[in-house]
Amino acid sequence: MKNVSQNIFPYIYTILIGLLVIGIFYSLFLISASEITLALVWLVEGKYKEKLKKLKKQPYAMLWLAMYLLLVIGMLYTANIKSGLDDLRVKLPILLLPLIFATTYPSEFIKKYFNKFYLFLAFIYVLIPIITLSFGWIDNIKEIPWYRNHIRASLLITIAISIILFANDTVKIKYHQIIHPLLIVIFITFQILNASLAPFILSLLIIFIWIISRISKRNKYIAIGAIAIFIISLPLIFYFSYQSYFGIPKNITNLENIEIENRNAYNPYTLDKSLVKKWNEISTKQIDEINTFSDSNYYTLVRFLASKNYPIDSTGLKMLNDKEIKAIEHNITNYRLMSSLPLEHRLYNLYYEIYRVKKDKQIGFYGSLSQRLVYLKAGISLINEKPLFGWGTGDVSTAFKNYYQKHYPQVPEKLYRKTHNQFVTIGVALGIVGMFLLLILWFYPIFNKKSRTNLTSLWICIWIIFSTMMLLEDMLEGQQATTMTVFFLTFYSMFLQPQLKEN
Repeated sequence: MKNVSQNIFPYIYTILIGLLVIGIFYSLFLISASEITLALVWLVEGKYKEKLKKLKKQPYAMLWLAMYLLLVIGMLYTANIKSGLDDLRVKLPILLLPLIFATTYPSEFIKKYFNKFYLFLAFIYVLIPIITLSFGWIDNIKEIPWYRNHIRASLLITIAISIILFANDTVKIKYHQIIHPLLIVIFITFQILNASLAPFILSLLIIFIWIISRISKRNKYIAIGAIAIFIISLPLIFYFSYQSYFGIPKNITNLENIEIENRNAYNPYTLDKSLVKKWNEISTKQIDEINTFSDSNYYTLVRFLASKNYPIDSTGLKMLNDKEIKAIEHNITNYRLMSSLPLEHRLYNLYYEIYRVKKDKQIGFYGSLSQRLVYLKAGISLINEKPLFGWGTGDVSTAFKNYYQKHYPQVPEKLYRKTHNQFVTIGVALGIVGMFLLLILWFYPIFNKKSRTNLTSLWICIWIIFSTMMLLEDMLEGQQATTMTVFFLTFYSMFLQPQLKEN
């Protein structure tokens, strides 16, 4: 009877891990419930001496636990205890998941079917918005609550693409030669519609790596040539694409009071009052006739006119059709974006940020890229103030808030964010000590000889994905992001490879 009760635990873990993954896709509550239940089951299972022996053989897990312990120590010099406790709650996966995965064994069922299960979840996840968009039930994916964090949503799909390409043996089904490419096309379509640039580029990179790995097995010289073409062509494509929007015409030598749109130069600061008056007669989205230069609607209008190389006056306004007027009312600043995909719109916004930074010769809150540069600057400044042990686990948000109020008093509080670079954010909280520990943790499996020999191609892909995102996002701050990061890195390196526990 005792053996029967012990043998049931791997299957309980299987069910709870399945619920946890569903939670990662759809529900923070399900994430919390499944993690707490996993911890309780682990405690009920007992066998603590055996588990401790297994844990000692897993330095990677020990490093994760040390990271959480350092966060607890950071509470000792935290002023905002409530915020610190909330941070420890959000980061609880750093403690629980490595501990559980390092000291338990998976069932044969989860080893055989987990990747198929994940692909099924990913397929359903992308199918919902694609169908609703196709039938016109929604205008934007973000209208559905599950996809409001578009970066996390796309990142889950990048992982699914990695599973198809680098764990192919575990997801083979009937007609997989047809189904798998079709799935990748559907996944990429979702990412284009979702317009999250970093995960989309990572997906293309993963696909490119897979293609190169296949080519290199036949002819390494062709593979090297393909890599060289890729490295050269990518910045060229980006450059010429940028130039098509914001390239400066050759006849323009002085950019003072001059703006660029689709390589057309115009002066938005010379006000034609007839333009504003005529616009207010035909549009429901009014422009302030007194404080015109402070009204964003005015700049949307003149940028759109300039994009078509129309006069910035009532004459140019008369040349617009009803569809174009509606586009301007929906904040479309360039006629080329009227029929563009969301991802192209995202690229245009990125180009505009680069253009603004170059022209204004300063980093401001123009958009996602420039804001990240401001956040990074803030993080580095805060580390310099308290370099050794940082501000404390619970005082990070307060430190950033005080910094922005001092240096950017005109910026609304909703734009006060952490660094969007997890290594720097940890440095703010725990100083150089915390940053150093996180770097050791992060690179340990790659540089440790024993660990490196047991890494799978899929895990390396996942590591590349999350390494990139750690530089662009705070991947150990929000509950979903923290769970995603810790789960995928430890699940595939420890739980699904029980032979490592014996080393």
